[in-house]
Amino acid sequence: MRAWRIGLGVVGVLGIVAGVVLVVPEVSRPSRAIGLLVWLAVAVLLHDAVLAPIVVAASIVARRAGRRVGWGAVAIVQVGVVAGLVVTLVALPAIRKQALGVRNPTVLPQDYVVNLGLVWAAVAVAVILALAVYVVRGCRAGRAGRTGQAIRSTSSARS
Repeated sequence: MRAWRIGLGVVGVLGIVAGVVLVVPEVSRPSRAIGLLVWLAVAVLLHDAVLAPIVVAASIVARRAGRRVGWGAVAIVQVGVVAGLVVTLVALPAIRKQALGVRNPTVLPQDYVVNLGLVWAAVAVAVILALAVYVVRGCRAGRAGRTGQAIRSTSSARS
């Protein structure tokens, strides 16, 4: 477990370094630097004030459901919720700007609300398919386990 944490930390630090190396040269004016800092601050605020509490609430509900449902199913649903929320947070600025109106209609040419709905539908379908695979594999493994157990118990009864 410790090796995984160190590896993830290294990947995170490398991501930050790559971001700084790629973004800093693009920020030529102070107003752009301020805009970037504001964007980063809002991203952190949205993560901490919106995304994290929703994921924690979903985890609490999932832990309670985990007593009746397998933990694999709970994890699949959690991944779907997180993926949908992240895409929603990314799409919200475009949706807001489109609602306010833009001078040049080619800047935001798509219907981002519809696209966000399609992404949520795709995430739901992916979660349902993953749950189906999980349930089928679980049933097969359960049947194989029960069959093996029955064979062992009948052979031990004969001895």
